[in-house]
Amino acid sequence: MVECNPVECGQPVSLINGKLIGDRTTFGEIVKLKCNEGFIAGKNDTLRCSENGDWAGGELSCSLAQCSALSNLTHGHIAYDIPHMYTSAEYSYPLGSVARFVCGEGYTLFGSEKLLCMQNQTWSGEFPHCQRVWCGGVDPPKHGFMMGVGKQWRDIIRFSCEEGYRMFGSSEIECLHTGTWSSPPPSCHRVWCEVPVAGSGQLLPTSLAGSVNLPSTSLQPSFPHRSRIQLTCRAGHRQRGDLSTQCQPNGRWTRPEGACHRISCGRPEVEAGATLLSQTFVFGSRVPYSCPSGEYPVNSPLHCQADGSWSSKPGRCFRVNK
Repeated sequence: MVECNPVECGQPVSLINGKLIGDRTTFGEIVKLKCNEGFIAGKNDTLRCSENGDWAGGELSCSLAQCSALSNLTHGHIAYDIPHMYTSAEYSYPLGSVARFVCGEGYTLFGSEKLLCMQNQTWSGEFPHCQRVWCGGVDPPKHGFMMGVGKQWRDIIRFSCEEGYRMFGSSEIECLHTGTWSSPPPSCHRVWCEVPVAGSGQLLPTSLAGSVNLPSTSLQPSFPHRSRIQLTCRAGHRQRGDLSTQCQPNGRWTRPEGACHRISCGRPEVEAGATLLSQTFVFGSRVPYSCPSGEYPVNSPLHCQADGSWSSKPGRCFRVNK
């Protein structure tokens, strides 16, 4: 009796980096390709035993699973760790490779610090990005101004104070790569002037005259910006011009436009034959004079007084009797 048996295709060719699943090798049977870990199948992954005893389905192969190289990290760089059993091509990285992301100075990483190359030849997450470091908000000082609104790495903010206020601290601060400012914002304090020093022949107001001799400046009165003090002239002096002085923004007093000049008593009178020995005739001057031989001065020296008169006049000589 005639017996018909299914066609036998025999064992398929053995594969590198993979194996076939299925132990039946007769007509109509199918075997399926399974690649080793780290490898993926090509276009075909199935063979079928045909009626002519051949395996149909095309060539089977397992190639290394690889991820494409990532695009450049702006303001940073990418370092790849490759499993020791593999080597990478110029533009691809094998399964298990790790891409590590590092931002440059002044930039912070937003997103994953590392991505893993997976079996499906894709990286394990979203591509991160580097963003400039931000420093905290800064408020302008009281009685001051702030110029510059940037708050990122290398941004600079400058400060100034209102007129009549003095700055304590740095006039500009910079946002550092650490996310902190180079120094705290400054503060503005009102300018105060100490008691002014009276110039030659000048007098402070009576209420201030005694304060200049106080042993500690902490006890002396002080005056805010734009305060004005009216000076006067000492006895024996005549005022010419405005003697007011004002507290300036730098903590110093303005120089009075006017001045105090010593009063002149004019040339003193002396008796005939007497000779003046000084030519200075202003308040406070002491003018001696000499007499002819056989005579001596009676009221030398003559004193120029605060009211512009001489202490005694004229200068007289007394004859000595022999």
